[in-house]
Amino acid sequence: MKIYTGTGDKGTTSHLETGRVSKGAVEIEVSGQFDNAIAMIGFAREALFRKQRMNQEHEAAWAPLVRALTHAQQRLFTAAACLYDATATQNPLGEKDIIDLENSIDTFSTHLPDLDDFIVPGGSEANVRLNLARCSVREAERVSVRALEEFHRHGKDLNITCIAYLNRLSDALFVYSRYALLIDNKVPLIWTPWIADEDE
Repeated sequence: MKIYTGTGDKGTTSHLETGRVSKGAVEIEVSGQFDNAIAMIGFAREALFRKQRMNQEHEAAWAPLVRALTHAQQRLFTAAACLYDATATQNPLGEKDIIDLENSIDTFSTHLPDLDDFIVPGGSEANVRLNLARCSVREAERVSVRALEEFHRHGKDLNITCIAYLNRLSDALFVYSRYALLIDNKVPLIWTPWIADEDE
């Protein structure tokens, strides 16, 4: 089977639900953003997996985070597949997936101090990669909501559970990024609203 077909050379592509559409259509943008988010989670997971192998002292601490990202990546792929199936009687992505994410957030949060300040990405490679994944998931959520609004205007619907999953996953990735700093024994970067010039 050839990877290239040439059928999209004029700016159109096939979509399972809407047929032949422009590559600039919102449903194609949704697919692209899901694809990007899935890849960014993998990008983050590989950094954590490398740390897990290199640091035997903290191997057990990294392991649950690696497992959480592996699971999230798989479920996000499922969310992308069932987003346009709003009437599925046996939805492969359901409320249990959201509850599982909430339980994961609560579990990792028990190890973290209370958050009283805004923090910015940084402090470790793992933290930055997890925040990049979080931003990608947020973008997938935003464009999915735009698709939902457009579909509503045409009397159609999307699987709202998939959008809820994106919302909860971005929260989880934020918590995971903080947890990664904790394992790395790094200090969070606190947002400073005002930084004086060095000459002052």
